[in-house]
Amino acid sequence: MDIHKPKAAHSIREFLIEIGTIICGILIALGLEQAVEWSRTQAEVREARKALDAEIASNLWALDFNSGQIVCFNQRLDELKRWRSSPSAWRLSWGSANPYWTFNASVWQVASAGVLAKLPFEARVDYAQMNGLFETEGRLFEQTLPQLSDLDELTRRSKVDEALGARFDRDMSMIASDYRIYELNARLIRAKAKALGIARSNAPDEESRAMAEREHAASCRSILEQRAR
Repeated sequence: MDIHKPKAAHSIREFLIEIGTIICGILIALGLEQAVEWSRTQAEVREARKALDAEIASNLWALDFNSGQIVCFNQRLDELKRWRSSPSAWRLSWGSANPYWTFNASVWQVASAGVLAKLPFEARVDYAQMNGLFETEGRLFEQTLPQLSDLDELTRRSKVDEALGARFDRDMSMIASDYRIYELNARLIRAKAKALGIARSNAPDEESRAMAEREHAASCRSILEQRAR
């Protein structure tokens, strides 16, 4: 086997040509590497945005379900007030349960741990705002649970004195206030989703849809029955 040693440059011109060739080769290799990395990053960003949009679309469905629950439960609060003003005239079948659909945040949590940093700044802000709004909605629903539990206990009392009556009224007022804030926040979410071009998806599956319909029907059922005179 013949081994050919590299020939030494015989002039500055040949030396510069060789150096230039080496530099061009390095730059081309680096450029190709960056192009591959950019392509991989863009694919990852597209996948993350698609998953984030799908999660938001699913949460919009949950948002509308919860809003429907609020409409029905506000009717129940009106019935509770009617019963409260004249307990002897009405038979109350109160149940404190007011099921609501929780919001998913698993995709957001995964994305925020890495790929979210690769999104454009404006997109990162948009998704962060949406996640914050959904977190607020969840907290508003959950913070009514102590008042709902208290109302459940109060409605089981054989007699409600003035102090318990004040507690009863305070519970109902706090629940109604939280629900009003929930609906205001829900409007912000829907407006933000519309601006991002994200439409509400349907229920995750047939079983979930059937369950939601049953829960909604139960929440909308009247809890008052007039006593026979």
